[in-house]
Amino acid sequence: MNLNLAEKVAVKAVKDAGKVVASGVDKEKKVSYKGRGDIVTHVDLESEKIILKAIEKNFPDHSILTEETGFIDKKSDYVWVLDPIDGTMNYFHGFDSFCIGLGLMKGKDILINVVYNPLQKKMYVAQKGKGVKLNGKKVKVSKMGIEDAFIVTAASPKKWPRDKFVSFLDNVYSNGMHIRMIGSCLLYLACVAEGVAEVAFSICPKPWDILPAALLVKEAGGIVTDMNGQELDINSSSFLAANTKEMHDKMLGILKEALK
Repeated sequence: MNLNLAEKVAVKAVKDAGKVVASGVDKEKKVSYKGRGDIVTHVDLESEKIILKAIEKNFPDHSILTEETGFIDKKSDYVWVLDPIDGTMNYFHGFDSFCIGLGLMKGKDILINVVYNPLQKKMYVAQKGKGVKLNGKKVKVSKMGIEDAFIVTAASPKKWPRDKFVSFLDNVYSNGMHIRMIGSCLLYLACVAEGVAEVAFSICPKPWDILPAALLVKEAGGIVTDMNGQELDINSSSFLAANTKEMHDKMLGILKEALK
């Protein structure tokens, strides 16, 4: 597997999709509802179509897991994981915290991540073992400790995790940390990789909300697992990312207490 080629294809596909996404921000959007508060616009579908076409042209034997189409099973060891717009509600309202995310996996091994915010023109790229770059410049996690740590997260619309989230908030503020919510799980992970946040977590995301950006954290020197401290995989439905092991251990303890 030529990972340099895969990275090149991924970056171009995401950039091409980003042009369509950015051009549609101020235009009227056709919207359908997948569930309460869960929308998809025609731009999500166009973005997905552009990226799927690039993958299928260059890697026709690879499987693909994507938010809108689902799992395209080619019986391959390699699986691309795609979120054509992460933060669709933000996008719909013209709020600039959204992105396109694309990752390549082999089993549990995440090989490539590309996350792109086309409005802010921020492109995060990671290849396993080669670090992570933001617009071509290498970035690292911050060195900040637990006191005054910055956490990015979101409350789930589902009642059970939302109730637990309230308990978690109380524990976080008791430890002197600060929380912000921006509505895009992939950008949460990118924030930790870039060093502008120390912790990112979510209780009920989908794999495409996690896997296209988890490698960014690892390659920037951080730690990312699920909420039980286990390795992420294609079935993961939670994540906890932190800049240091000490921070990760501390947050695991706080989360487990909140989830009792």
